Amino acid sequence: MTSRKCVGCGRTFAADVATKFSCCGQPIRVDGNSRHQVAANASPRISRATRAIAACVKCEHYTTSDGKSGCGLFRGSLCKSMSLIADGEGCHDHANPRFDPDWVTDHHFYGPWITYEELRRDIAGFASRLSVMQFDAIAGVPRSGMMVASELAVRLGLPLYSLEESGLHRLATGLRLRNVELKAGKLLVMEDSSASGRSINEAKQWLGDRPNTVFGAIYSTTRALGGIDMHHRTLELAHWFEWNLLGNPYLMTTIPIGTDFDGVLCPDFTPEEDDDGLRYRRRMTEMPCIRHPGVAELPCIITARLEKYRELTEQWLAERRIKYRRLVMGPWRTQKERSMVDLGQWKAQRCRELGLDIFIESCTVQAKRIANVARGIAVVCPEAKTTFIRDRVSVGV
Repeated sequence: MTSRKCVGCGRTFAADVATKFSCCGQPIRVDGNSRHQVAANASPRISRATRAIAACVKCEHYTTSDGKSGCGLFRGSLCKSMSLIADGEGCHDHANPRFDPDWVTDHHFYGPWITYEELRRDIAGFASRLSVMQFDAIAGVPRSGMMVASELAVRLGLPLYSLEESGLHRLATGLRLRNVELKAGKLLVMEDSSASGRSINEAKQWLGDRPNTVFGAIYSTTRALGGIDMHHRTLELAHWFEWNLLGNPYLMTTIPIGTDFDGVLCPDFTPEEDDDGLRYRRRMTEMPCIRHPGVAELPCIITARLEKYRELTEQWLAERRIKYRRLVMGPWRTQKERSMVDLGQWKAQRCRELGLDIFIESCTVQAKRIANVARGIAVVCPEAKTTFIRDRVSVGV
């Protein structure tokens, strides 16, 4: 049997393996078509976003689907992100604990979900490296960069600055650091992440030619490493940050995206609370908000909450100033009736009807089920800290 060779790692696999992509993102031609043309024509279930954006299977770097440019990160060496698995063949990183090869049969989109807790652990690890580098102050690039810079400044006992278009601004501090001046001391300018390097380049322009300045990020893509001096982890696109996915107005207006309710916006109900009675109603009004989209308007919320609780649900959203365009609720009359339904399949059908490209689902089991049924939709799962997808090239942020 004729074998095919991965242009990235050199591994060979059967020619009849159901894939037309290389492990890396280098543009290749298959059956007379470019990889971009294959991506656009591979399946009628491929979403509109995928038709408009071709993603490198290896590093998820995006490029236009006209075939004019290939993977922007491919420069003769492979990036370190997840590669393609095709029917158990091809190449992948066995050392990655989040990858589940038993589940994958088509295309797996490795889109990690980074939590606040994971960010704080990474900041702590980064701070331990900085403690021996004798910095005199920390500056953050608003907004997310300030979150990182503030914690680093507290951990290292250093003055905190904000770097904006108008320049470097000293922020108020307690008595212990009130009289500490930066002058010409060593300054560290921080971002939470650097994907393309654009924000870091802007920060350099704002700061001018100040000497003795180091630029860093907790997370960086391979592409952006050349623009920064320090980073904690290499994290290729696509990835999802808990602190800015829902609150991204641009994303919410350009990509059809939906979200689960319980487990995403508020905690899940316990079995005792989910009694379809007075206790459930009371708990529904008291539920804390665990993720807020801020000024962004959520395109669609899909929840298995019963339609009869719409008024209480809308009241909860209004009290917390959460904006949304559409709220889809379960049509069942009782909780017992709902318990007889395959909720993953029901949500998947709603996702397809609404033409969604991305759905955020709190439950790992339901996330896999939605991805299986609504093929071509990327299902982001905070519980699993990854993304499930079937039968298409991946898209993300």
